[in-house]
Amino acid sequence: MIRPLSLHLAVALALMGPLLHAAQPSAAGAAPADKPVPGQGVFVAVGYGGFRGWSIDGQNWTAERWSDKNADDCNVIFTLVYRAGVFYAAGGGGGGPFGPPKGFILRSVDGKHWDEVVTNKWRVSVVIDLGDRLLSAFDDHFQLSADGITWKQAAEAKMILPNAGPGWQNAYFRRWVAGNGAAVFAGDYALPGNQPRIGWIGGSKDGDTPLAMTREEADVCGLDFGNKRFVACTKTGALILSNDGLQFTLTGTSGDQHDDSCLHFRDGLFYLRGKKGVQTSSDGVHWMAVANPPQLPKAVSPAGIAVDCGWGGITWSTDGKSYRKATVPIDQTGVCSIVYGIPLANLPKDGKAKRTPQ
Repeated sequence: MIRPLSLHLAVALALMGPLLHAAQPSAAGAAPADKPVPGQGVFVAVGYGGFRGWSIDGQNWTAERWSDKNADDCNVIFTLVYRAGVFYAAGGGGGGPFGPPKGFILRSVDGKHWDEVVTNKWRVSVVIDLGDRLLSAFDDHFQLSADGITWKQAAEAKMILPNAGPGWQNAYFRRWVAGNGAAVFAGDYALPGNQPRIGWIGGSKDGDTPLAMTREEADVCGLDFGNKRFVACTKTGALILSNDGLQFTLTGTSGDQHDDSCLHFRDGLFYLRGKKGVQTSSDGVHWMAVANPPQLPKAVSPAGIAVDCGWGGITWSTDGKSYRKATVPIDQTGVCSIVYGIPLANLPKDGKAKRTPQ
């Protein structure tokens, strides 16, 4: 069942509770009501509380939320990708004090109106654009889709480490990236008794082969693909390299400590952010400290407008250096992801959209 997520339902949702994302069925991918503007793109953002926002210029936003709570519950939208005129988002959570768990995948042809195309009993974290199809992971399997509506089960994606310790539980997908015909994932295990988390990294041939995992002694908090290789870093600074996305090699240490999303590839270089500073590398093996690193925004439009986000909300810049707070009409605390794309109705007649770096 595909369910619409419209601003017109705001009052009803408030009365029915945050666990309900919609009330009436609709056709997925219905054409937006606005008149198409050929070639015009849009920034789209998602985050905690079911935050969904859109903006033409990155400065002024229209937005709505399912819930006013910035909790790790079933309303969180973590993931956002753009592919061929369509935006896809995923998230969920819950359990324990946050109520019944739930996961979902959303689909929008304009970045404004969303349909829930997948409903799952657990959080859905992964959505990757493989170029010719989408890849996700739920129900202990990779899932593949050409349109984001119909999903076909593929290889197993069980997060089970070899020689797992006693009492290990609650494995999570935290980050992922595709390249060289492979998809690589990283995450952690939440261990009982508040023990330090155990990390893992693993890969699959774009969902067609089972997830093969390697244990890491700490969270793998950074992962990206560039220059035909996968590079990762743990919280404690262990540096990991893979060419095929299936076999991983420890290449050294950063000499630093790192937090979430510490590693990014941009313009031919890997950037690794730590508590002591930023290092760069072209190959993931040899690193050099950089004194004045650039800010790496979440999305950049063809006109050069850069937009970034975080727990404090959305910021924008026209020069890539000086960022200002965006104007958002509702609480923007905890925005997780932003992408730029051309909505389906605005695409050129050949239906092709230039992929922009995210």
